[in-house]
Amino acid sequence: INQRGSFSIKNMIKQRLYQLLNEAGIGRTIHETREVIFQGLVTIDGKRCTRPDFQVDPAKKKVLVEGRPIVSEEKFYFLLNKPKGYSSQKYDRAPYVGTFLARFPVSPVGRLDVNTTGLLIMTNDGKLSSFITSPNRHISKTYVALLDKEVIDKQMYALRQGVPIIVDEKEYITLPAQVERGKNKTIRITITEGKKRQIRLMFQSVGYTVKELQRISIGRLTLGTLGEGEWRRVTKDFILKHLT
Repeated sequence: INQRGSFSIKNMIKQRLYQLLNEAGIGRTIHETREVIFQGLVTIDGKRCTRPDFQVDPAKKKVLVEGRPIVSEEKFYFLLNKPKGYSSQKYDRAPYVGTFLARFPVSPVGRLDVNTTGLLIMTNDGKLSSFITSPNRHISKTYVALLDKEVIDKQMYALRQGVPIIVDEKEYITLPAQVERGKNKTIRITITEGKKRQIRLMFQSVGYTVKELQRISIGRLTLGTLGEGEWRRVTKDFILKHLT
């Protein structure tokens, strides 16, 4: 639990409890924040609350975590070129991608699987993370995939129109994608959604295996000259400008 500085309640309106705490730095991820609440560590006006979705106005209610007032922390924003072999999940078997920015309390926005490389936004701004990952935003994400064989025109057409993949044990038809053929069995593909392992599943659906996968952009944010494992600090305004 991070507690730095002071938390301003000026001009606040009702928020879900987990959102309020996450924005104040309680837990590095939404999951961690919700766990703090489930564990009964949060009180509102002296009464224990274990409901993450409880609506609270911090200007009118006294919210404590382990008996201490919630406080804010400085917000950090980074672009990171994730190398292969690193996990976007903190407690995975593979080394955590956050180790590249270990001195900052940041987490990845969304996920790249262990074998996928490329662009990640890293921040401790829970509100921005929720904005970016909302399925209603349809923010574009572009990848370069190296396949096991050349893609024929029929399958290119299918990928552009949408293909069936399995999501949560149910068939799901992907949204239309932009697909361009590259050199040496590579494909450049842009999607506007983010189902788990979606790119790999899309190619698998039409008979191909992804050998290597790199995300090269999110909206108009790009890797630029960042090498694998390298990062650069940016501002919230910079991120939003290149997403909207």
